[in-house]
Amino acid sequence: MNYSLLLKKYWKRNNMTKYKILVVDDDEYVRNMIVRYLQMKGYEVTSAVNGKEAVLKEEKIYPDLVILDVEMPEMNGFEACKIIREKRYGLNYVPIIFLSGSLTEGSVITGLELGADDFVKKPFEPLELLTRIKNLLKMKDFIAQVDLLESMVFTLVTSIEARDFYTASHSRRVSLLSGEIGRELGLQEEEIEILKKSALLHDIGKIGIPDRILNKKGKLMEEEFNLIKEHPGKGTEICKSLKLDPEVMGIIRHHHEKIDGSGYPDGLKGDEISKLIRIVTIADIFDAVTTNRPYHPAKSSCEAMSILTQEANEGKLDALIVKKFNEYFKVAMPS
Repeated sequence: MNYSLLLKKYWKRNNMTKYKILVVDDDEYVRNMIVRYLQMKGYEVTSAVNGKEAVLKEEKIYPDLVILDVEMPEMNGFEACKIIREKRYGLNYVPIIFLSGSLTEGSVITGLELGADDFVKKPFEPLELLTRIKNLLKMKDFIAQVDLLESMVFTLVTSIEARDFYTASHSRRVSLLSGEIGRELGLQEEEIEILKKSALLHDIGKIGIPDRILNKKGKLMEEEFNLIKEHPGKGTEICKSLKLDPEVMGIIRHHHEKIDGSGYPDGLKGDEISKLIRIVTIADIFDAVTTNRPYHPAKSSCEAMSILTQEANEGKLDALIVKKFNEYFKVAMPS
């Protein structure tokens, strides 16, 4: 599947559609003025006279942005905002602008706690309101894009696990292990998040490897193993359109590299391999060794740690990271 093309189609379809805005105000003059102005600017606008009507119309038309007066009969803007916010999440996020003739510190705090994105004080210049609307719609599109990409990533990971019984949940375990090793090494939370996301995606290239090879029992032939070795490169190709952090892309491509240059796909050596890549490599090996695979039964955690230590002694893995993992392992999983 061409995921880059999928993204382009998604955004083309959404950019061809007018933004829908719900304007809610019990003042007929203000309400009609906003509606006419926004319609002139190319928006699809629906109006409501109070919070109760706004909640019903919001559910029906599914607007991209809501403009809410604060003080209204039957149901005020705060109550309507609370209800709308509780119904929306993820790709369904909707920006909300409050209008009020008497903005106070207390009302602003209340609005923010309920999930308001911006406040405009009456009377206002239409251009000011339009500018705030445009900025919030850009933010909405950005959030939608991020959520879409995250959704695509998790879908890809799940599809790999569904195809390969023996590595089911492998990526999730490697993600958790990588995060724990990162904490043991005293990394910043930002780096730990990169580790976890990268580890979750590290085997995503296996979606391009035939099932007969992924699930083959017994030793792989040389040409079959060469196909397996293509998965880091395939993974970076799949994720290229997702605009991921360069460090994440590096981990996806290089998680099978070894410090002595014996790894693949690029035969990197020493400092060419970042600390984050080294961490994911160690977590990947540990989980692979302790999991039943078509070509070998699971080894014990102690046996896996011995293999890591041996490879560190041979100069293939980072000895300090293996040592820290071993210390964590003894505390977290005492014999």
